[in-house]
Amino acid sequence: MLNNAPSPTACCLAGSALPDTLDDLRAVSGFAELGHDLETLALIGTQFENALITTRNAGALIAGRGGYAALQRSDAPLRLTRAPRRVDLRFCPATPIRLARYADGNGGDGIAAFDHSGRVQHRVQLGAPADRQVLCSLGQGAVASSAPAASDTPNHGQNVIPLAAIRRARDIWNTADLGAHLNDLLRSCGRERRACLPHVGVNRAWQILPDVLPSFLTYASDRGIGMARFVPAAGLMQADVGPLETITLVGQLVTARAGAGTFSIDLSAIDSAWVAAIGRFWQIELYDAQGDCLAVLGYDPSQNAGHWSDLLCSLPKPASRAARPAPKA
Repeated sequence: MLNNAPSPTACCLAGSALPDTLDDLRAVSGFAELGHDLETLALIGTQFENALITTRNAGALIAGRGGYAALQRSDAPLRLTRAPRRVDLRFCPATPIRLARYADGNGGDGIAAFDHSGRVQHRVQLGAPADRQVLCSLGQGAVASSAPAASDTPNHGQNVIPLAAIRRARDIWNTADLGAHLNDLLRSCGRERRACLPHVGVNRAWQILPDVLPSFLTYASDRGIGMARFVPAAGLMQADVGPLETITLVGQLVTARAGAGTFSIDLSAIDSAWVAAIGRFWQIELYDAQGDCLAVLGYDPSQNAGHWSDLLCSLPKPASRAARPAPKA
């Protein structure tokens, strides 16, 4: 069902009073940088019961409530959890991500993960006493004294096509599992993958019109069609899976709700939308003008794979069959 009621999560995507950068965090009471990596947080976070867990990038946000699901590193097969109040987080251990703790101003605690530029990309908000006790057990590790590490974004020149990456994508496209394909979005924010998509084969990846996204989500919601939602950031991505319950449109912000989970996308941030046909695991990949991946809408393993691929095949392509040039990486 499509409606126009405002969404707190959508408002958070558009702009929020929450500290958004490392500098903002330092000005908040209770700030303390934690000398632990994301894997440590993901392990201890399996004990959280009522935390609000969010991941965001320049155009999308995903939120879930409860605790982390089982640890899922990028070198493991993809797992999508259906257990209530469990949030899937897939991450690359090699990505330098720093954590900080702060007071949220409402009697709770927040944990923020910030990237190389100091921008908060993943956040855990803790209000329940039991969850805050779990956080206290984390303790303080050795805090790095250096600045956040530089981005791993490839420094290709303008309009330079990464030929080695294209060859690799073509060679492994049909044999790599879905987790390996999603791992492409953990590296360089997906820019290299976006640059490869026009060259992997017309039956493997093709563009669709981004404008159809609200009606596509509404159609799926009205008919109980499940899908997986992924929002990547630098070195990590948060996921949710299952049918959508309500779709909200506020200006250019589309918000989908399902149980305790929320997914929001800013339509104005989408530069291109692609269907990637990966065996039976077809998915829609959304990119901004810089080639960063904003979100992925993928196959729900509990659904009929043929119906899902037929649905994605029916989505309209741009008027010109030729794909737009890939943005410079």
